[in-house]
Amino acid sequence: MTVLSQQQKRILYKDQEIALPIFLDHQSTTPLAPEVEMEMFRVLEHPGNAQSKSHVYGLYAQEIIEKARHKVARLIDANDDEIFFANSASEANRLILFHLASQVEGKAHFITSEIEHSSILKNLRSLEENGATLTILPVDQNGKVDPGKLEKAITPKNTIVTIQAANNEIGTCQDLKVLAEICAAKGALFHTDAVQALTTRSLTVKELSLTALGLSGHKLYGPQGIGAYFLRRGYQENLKPEFEGTPSAALIAGLGKACDLAHTNVENDNALLLELRNRFLQPFKESQISENIVINGYEKDFIPGCISLTFQGIRSEDLLLEIPQIACSAGSACTSSTQEPSHILKAIGLDSARADSTVRIGLGRYVTAAEVDYAANVMLEAYIKLRGL
Repeated sequence: MTVLSQQQKRILYKDQEIALPIFLDHQSTTPLAPEVEMEMFRVLEHPGNAQSKSHVYGLYAQEIIEKARHKVARLIDANDDEIFFANSASEANRLILFHLASQVEGKAHFITSEIEHSSILKNLRSLEENGATLTILPVDQNGKVDPGKLEKAITPKNTIVTIQAANNEIGTCQDLKVLAEICAAKGALFHTDAVQALTTRSLTVKELSLTALGLSGHKLYGPQGIGAYFLRRGYQENLKPEFEGTPSAALIAGLGKACDLAHTNVENDNALLLELRNRFLQPFKESQISENIVINGYEKDFIPGCISLTFQGIRSEDLLLEIPQIACSAGSACTSSTQEPSHILKAIGLDSARADSTVRIGLGRYVTAAEVDYAANVMLEAYIKLRGL
C-alpha cells in the first residue's frame, strides 16, 4: 500500500459522497485536468522528436509544440514568437531575469517586493553577487506594493522591475496596470511572475506593456515539469536556445491544453472559487471564537482560491496533524520544509508566533461545495479541541 492509499476512503457528508483526503493545496500544485491528460496521451501514442525534421514523425512533434505555443500566447494576448518553453516556472523566471540583465546599459538595477516567490528572490541575490544592484520594496499589511515607492526607486536606463501578479501564500494581487504605467513612463523593464494568477485572472501583456512574464503548467491544471515565459520582441537578442535537449512534446501539449482551458474558463473558475471561498470562511466568521482566527491578505483584490488563516494560540503543524483527512499546508510548498517563518507572513507584519500559527488553504476547479463544508467544519472543530475551548 502507498502512503496515499492508506488514507483514501469515501464517506457520506450531508447526504453527499466525498473522497478523503480532500486536496486543498492548489497553490502548491493543481490536479491534472482530464482534458489535459487525454491530450498528453494522444501525443504519446506516436514517437517523434521535434528536432528530427527529416521525417513526418519529427515534423508532427514540431507541429504539436507550435500549436501549444499558440495556445499559451493566446492566454496572455502575446505573439507566438514571444513564447518560450522551460522545464518549470522557476527556470523560466531565472532565464528571464539573467537575460534581461544583459539587455540594459551597465550594471542592472533590479527592483522587487519582499513577498516575491523564494525562487525569484534567490535568483536576484545571485545576480546581486554578480554585480547587479537590488532594491527590495516593502509591502503594507495586506501585501500591496506602494506605487509611489516604486516610482522613486527606479533609476535611469538600467532598471528591471520584477513584481508578482498574485502572491502564493496570501493571494493578494498587485495592480499591474498602475505599476506597468510607472515602469513605462520611467523607461524600466517590467517582468511579472504570473504563476498563481492565470487560473482566475486575465492578464494581457500588450495592455500592460509587460517586457516579460513567467507561468507554470502545474499551477494551471497542467502537467508538472513544464513552464513557459513571454519575452517581448526587441529584447530577444542573444537569448539562449529554447531547448538544449529533446523537448517533451507531451508536456508542452499538456501545457497548451491547460492554457486553452484557462482561457475559456477563467470567468467561471473565478466565480466558482469566490463562491467556495465564501462558503469555506462562513463557519469561521460565524463561530463564537471568530476573533481568534485572522484572515490574511487583501480583501479587495485577490485570487479567490488562496486562503491564509492564522489560528491564534496553536501551532499550524499541530492543527494539520489533527486533520489528516484535509491536505493543506502550513506555508508554501517551497518553504514548508524549512523551520524558518514564512518571509511573506513576516513582511505583512506577522511575528514568528502568528506566522507559525498560519495555515494556507488552496481551493480549485474540481473542489465541491460538500468538500468545502466538510473541510471547514473539521478544521474548526480541530482548532477548538487544540485550544481546549
